[in-house]
Amino acid sequence: MKRGRGLSELQRRELWRRWKEGQSLSDIGRALGKHAASVFAVAAASGGFPPALRKRAEWALTLDERE
Repeated sequence: MKRGRGLSELQRRELWRRWKEGQSLSDIGRALGKHAASVFAVAAASGGFPPALRKRAEWALTLDERE
């Protein structure tokens, strides 16, 4: 599933890893094969902070349990 301005999940993880290392938007864009504006759009959408990892609540039913 692709989300986030044409970046795959793997590319977004790489974007945030490089961002934490202090790389510039241009450098990150070149490494991902994307324009720096695409990288900027993803970073700006969350205020420059990587989104929290989603975790299902302990009490939530699994797909099998719902059947």
